[in-house]
Amino acid sequence: SFSGYYLDDMEPPMIGFWVRALVAEGAVVVAAAGNDGSCRRKFPAAMPEVLSIGSVGPCGPSTFSNHGPWVDASAPGEDLISEFFDHFDGAFEAIVAGSAADIDDFAGWAMWSGTSFSTPAVVGALAELIETHDCSAAVAVEQLIRRPGLFRLPEYGVIVNRIF
Repeated sequence: SFSGYYLDDMEPPMIGFWVRALVAEGAVVVAAAGNDGSCRRKFPAAMPEVLSIGSVGPCGPSTFSNHGPWVDASAPGEDLISEFFDHFDGAFEAIVAGSAADIDDFAGWAMWSGTSFSTPAVVGALAELIETHDCSAAVAVEQLIRRPGLFRLPEYGVIVNRIF
């Protein structure tokens, strides 16, 4: 779920080399588009060999989700509840003690948002297709992402909404 900007919006050479090597071996590389609300290409997500994943919420595209013609698909990525460390209390504290809830004090559960949460939802949907239809990863991508007639949002790609 990592991604980053690179000098002159060009593909980072070493990441490009390794992504192409993985793809040549039959792997499907899936990467988060990023959470800057920008159309600027992030890598490796913006590489043509990589499936780039944005985020949608209950009202449409997430405002934080990066977007553009380089984004292949989007999946739910807003306000997802998931397990967290046993206990974590970060550095954020209310200006006046006791005046507000400690927003970074988590015990067992936390609410998250981001394309890093959308990305594994797409990977899970691909894995489900591979398992249930005994197909290759490339065939699963064709069925879930590339097949004509699927619902697509401009600059956010195909909407994948699977609950596992």
